[in-house]
Amino acid sequence: MDTKGPTVSLQSMMRATCHELKEHREDLINMKMAPANVAGEEGTRRLMQLVRVWCSQKHSHIQFNILNKQSLREAQKNPEKYRDLVVRIAGYCAYFVDLTPAQQEEIIARTEVQVG
Repeated sequence: MDTKGPTVSLQSMMRATCHELKEHREDLINMKMAPANVAGEEGTRRLMQLVRVWCSQKHSHIQFNILNKQSLREAQKNPEKYRDLVVRIAGYCAYFVDLTPAQQEEIIARTEVQVG
C-alpha cells in the first residue's frame, strides 16, 4: 500500500520476497496520480524521477493512470463526451462509460492519490 509516495512504493517492490518476482522481474505496477501531481515543470520532474527509479530498479512494466474524480464524475453525467476514456481495472483496461454504475463508483473511489 502506498503510504509514503510512489518512489517508496517502487522501492518496496524491489524488496519483495516472491521468487518469481525476484528471479524473472515479472512485476506489473499500476500507479494512480491526480493530474495536479504531474502538472507543470515540477510535475514533469516528479514523473521523470519515477521513470528513472523504475528503470534503475529494472521493473518490467509500469503504467501511470492520471485521472481525477472530477473528470470521472463528468464522464458519468455526459458519457457521450467521454467515449474514449480508458481506465485500468485489475489487469485489463476498459472504457469507463461502458462500466456499470457500481464499477464506475469503485474506480472513482480509488482514483486520486495526492503526492505531497
